[in-house]
Amino acid sequence: MVGPLRRAAILVLAAAAWAGDEVVVSDTELGCEGEEEDLAYRFVREGDFYVRGAVRIPASHLATLRRLALDAPGIPEALPEELGVTRARLKEMEHCILEAALRGLEEYVPSEIPEGLEHLVSFEAVAKAARETFLDPDLDTDYTELRLTLPGDPPVTIRTASEAPWAQPWFVKVGDGEERVAVSIELAKAAALFVDARGPSAQHLDGARYWREEFWRDDGLWRRHVGQQLIEHHAKDLCAGLAGWEEALRRARVTEATIGFINMPPFSLFVKLDCTGGGLIDSIRWWNVYDGTELGYDGDDLVQALDAAEQAAKGLPFLKAWKAADPGRRITIDIVGRTGHAETNLRDLVEPAWKDSGLEGSPDFELTLRSSRSEWSSIWLSAASKGALLLDADETFPDAKGIRFHPKTPEYAVISPDGKVTRRKLRG
Repeated sequence: MVGPLRRAAILVLAAAAWAGDEVVVSDTELGCEGEEEDLAYRFVREGDFYVRGAVRIPASHLATLRRLALDAPGIPEALPEELGVTRARLKEMEHCILEAALRGLEEYVPSEIPEGLEHLVSFEAVAKAARETFLDPDLDTDYTELRLTLPGDPPVTIRTASEAPWAQPWFVKVGDGEERVAVSIELAKAAALFVDARGPSAQHLDGARYWREEFWRDDGLWRRHVGQQLIEHHAKDLCAGLAGWEEALRRARVTEATIGFINMPPFSLFVKLDCTGGGLIDSIRWWNVYDGTELGYDGDDLVQALDAAEQAAKGLPFLKAWKAADPGRRITIDIVGRTGHAETNLRDLVEPAWKDSGLEGSPDFELTLRSSRSEWSSIWLSAASKGALLLDADETFPDAKGIRFHPKTPEYAVISPDGKVTRRKLRG
């Protein structure tokens, strides 16, 4: 979390604190670009107080903070009672969990818990979500670190990199010993007196309001733990009610289903499917426009679009050879309703190259050729064309290396049915 130079500076400050009677505080925020913003300061002993400007903290409070750090227990098995997560409170607030889980989708997803999914709002499930929130285990996503060096014999250093309410867990180091993990709400409360409200960590040190009110209405938390499953369940129910869906399932199996603005408007039922019919296309992403009452398309539309794309792909023998060259290669297609691509700006991003290429027909289908999770190529084709348009190329097309077509970078390639690649540049 903290860079080597900054850590060295902290150690220098800490050494100075051990030599004198000072509390050294470092409050660091690390940005996404690796840029640090630091707030470092110290409280100096003056009589019975530790003083920083107008802030005066009784020396007795430092003694309390040291004791809390030394006595703080490790990670508990049960939730602290102070969080207020009880069976009685859950019964009272279950409706708030459902509202948070489906916020923004109330018109599209029933707010009742369907049979078989009652476990999503069981006390055990809610307590597990609370525990994960309280202990903030995913430290890789955090960008703050608070460190306090407490004078005394031996000196004690406490730090937290948590952005969870109550900033748990803490790490306690006594003298030159090893750090240990500690969980203590009282430690967070006591440390807060030494923490400048302008720093990035102060907001996390008081979790009382969050656990009293916001926990039960936390959109992100309950969408993740409850809403996603309810949405997927309803999405699959919608699929099952579509005409022609049984035939669609003979061609592909559903791997994911959801509802919303997925990557683009309009609001849709969005389904991912793996093809099982042995064709060239391995997987599909399908958008089916949904207004909360009716779906715009059915299973027959999906099958017809897939069949049309497969038929066009069969006119390009090189695709079969491309797949056969590596078992990890996959061909995927986006289908919007019954349209074989998801591009919303054909006029600027596809049609200029298509017209320039001399290919027949129109760009009806976009196939994504994935050679790995991060490497892919994009080709466009139609039932009428003898060949394909290559607008984005990965290393599996060495003759088209570097092509990423855009009106400002107007280079593209044409692929003949046998796989020969010809680079072209859009004529002005």
